[in-house]
Amino acid sequence: MACSKDLFAELLQSSDFAGHIIRWVAIFESRLDSLLSIYFVGLKFDFEFEELVLSRLSFYEKIEILRKIKFSNPMKSQANIVNSLDKLRRLRNALALSLIHI
Repeated sequence: MACSKDLFAELLQSSDFAGHIIRWVAIFESRLDSLLSIYFVGLKFDFEFEELVLSRLSFYEKIEILRKIKFSNPMKSQANIVNSLDKLRRLRNALALSLIHI
């Protein structure tokens, strides 16, 4: 077990690994944008909603909106999705800060 912890600690210091994680979190945030857009605007793409609303919200704020949405057909995994997105957000922030100090 110590070996895997050492490997993970080493990976966290890698700018390539950090960049990879940061890109993946950006993909998840993009998918969250799509979900919020569909919820508030419908299936049609709304450039104004994307530009005037979503682009001005932080990832944290988008996660909090998802946390508070009451879907007409409740998602069984909504709480898990919110918690997972928040963990990814915190990991991304930690990695981004570590890249600044390299």
